[in-house]
Amino acid sequence: MESYVKNAFLGFQIPYVSHGKDKLYFPDFIARCRVPTGGLVNLIIEITGMNQDKAEKRWYVDNRWLPAVNAVADKYGMELWAFVEIANDIRDIKNQLLAKINSL
Repeated sequence: MESYVKNAFLGFQIPYVSHGKDKLYFPDFIARCRVPTGGLVNLIIEITGMNQDKAEKRWYVDNRWLPAVNAVADKYGMELWAFVEIANDIRDIKNQLLAKINSL
């Protein structure tokens, strides 16, 4: 991991729809990670929370936001984005993050 920041008062948000209403999802952390190929990836990290509208948020991140942002990354010279939810034992966070980074 190159660097990370807690998404508190940064304004980083991902729009999604729940029950026909537009809403905003504020992930817990954003990290810049060096992947095994040597490139950088911006990793959105959610720590178990996401209980309210969890399925909708996850679906929009995985199926709408990430594909849209990553589709134009090369065009604008930006790094790719990825998402990981740390939903199991928080004491294993390092291994969960490393597994995700190594899978990119």
